[in-house]
Amino acid sequence: MTLQIQNIYYDHSQESRIYERGVYSIDSITKRIHVHDGVTPNGIGTPITADLSQFATKSLSNVTQEDITNMLTNFGAVNMNSASPITTAQKDNLYGKLYFDGIKSTATLPASNFLKINASTRKVEPQATSTIPTYFPCLDTTQTSYVRAPNVDYTANRHCCVILNCSGTNNNNIGFFYIDDVLVWRVGIGGDRAAGGIFTKQFFVASGSVYKATGAITSLTEYGVKKLAF
Repeated sequence: MTLQIQNIYYDHSQESRIYERGVYSIDSITKRIHVHDGVTPNGIGTPITADLSQFATKSLSNVTQEDITNMLTNFGAVNMNSASPITTAQKDNLYGKLYFDGIKSTATLPASNFLKINASTRKVEPQATSTIPTYFPCLDTTQTSYVRAPNVDYTANRHCCVILNCSGTNNNNIGFFYIDDVLVWRVGIGGDRAAGGIFTKQFFVASGSVYKATGAITSLTEYGVKKLAF
């Protein structure tokens, strides 16, 4: 007994044929085998070598550096500098990974807050300023100190602490301290005066402010201060 197999061979892009289930045909142009199901025009095409070469190997040995660079450039959900559009779902997913759920636009944030990095999760989180303990600035002895003269305007080029000494032996022997032309302290009268006493005061002056001491000033020194810590 002789079995005869007849190949159905035609250009599938030019014709639309429907064959019974189990019949196969060959595309005369792409050389792709099509398996027919009795319904689908031209059947279901199977992959050929050219198709399989489009997929990366497990070791990426058939992927060029240019391919990888283009892939990363076009992956807009990760590379935010890319012009490729990203969906709202992708943005929410990105925010969820970089930050935490509370930073999404639909969440309620503290009225006064700052961003901090969580040391455990490495995520950026909002922190309410009301929960931060207040630390008074302290002197930073590693910064240069400056001896200042009385009766001279000095513009602070840093946040600083000005310490001054003033003699206050009588009501006429008094001292004054001004910040931005506002008198903030005077010594030598009332509770600040003691016979033969030398009074020491310190003032924290913000960067950019102008300060000046006048009167019975015996010494005036500017020191740097450390940043607030929280």
